[in-house]
Amino acid sequence: MNGFAVLNQLSEAGGRPSSGDVKFYSATSGQELAQALSAITGQVSECIFSLSSPPPNLQSVALVLGGKNVQQTEWSYGEGNRSIILNGPWCSKLKAGDVKQATLKIGC
Repeated sequence: MNGFAVLNQLSEAGGRPSSGDVKFYSATSGQELAQALSAITGQVSECIFSLSSPPPNLQSVALVLGGKNVQQTEWSYGEGNRSIILNGPWCSKLKAGDVKQATLKIGC
């Protein structure tokens, strides 16, 4: 498999491919990289984190975004408790690309 095909395949697997025949975002300068990252983060239309299975104790889940604890009043469980849905300002921050790291802590 050639490099072009591998990059297209990786882009598809990442869930945010570019439209057209070239699925990956190519950048040869800092400005082009910033534009590509902006295009990718701008595609976030839902503020949902999928869970592989429901937490064993729904009250023992902590969500940390960008190093800050998110109060449980600022998010909710999705259908079957298999996802976490961000509400309000945190969703806006995520869509704007202001959140660089997300951590989900699940206790017993």
